[in-house]
Amino acid sequence: MSVPPSAYTGHAQGRDILTFRGTGTLLPAPSRADNSVAAWVGVLAAWLAALKRDSLAVWRKPLGYLALSILVSTLLISWIKSL
Repeated sequence: MSVPPSAYTGHAQGRDILTFRGTGTLLPAPSRADNSVAAWVGVLAAWLAALKRDSLAVWRKPLGYLALSILVSTLLISWIKSL
């Protein structure tokens, strides 16, 4: 009875797909929480820039709502997942 080949045979010499060839360690993948924090910080920075510059005054309210909605939705989802 023969043993079937591994699912990774012939693919990256049997290593995991995410294995970095130079060091042989796994590359860190950003989590969804990291992405949501990065989005919130980016929108917050844009909102603060809109507060300082008069040319961006029309964006103050929409960016404020967007920053608040990202923060509230992230907190709500993490609270629901903890239940």
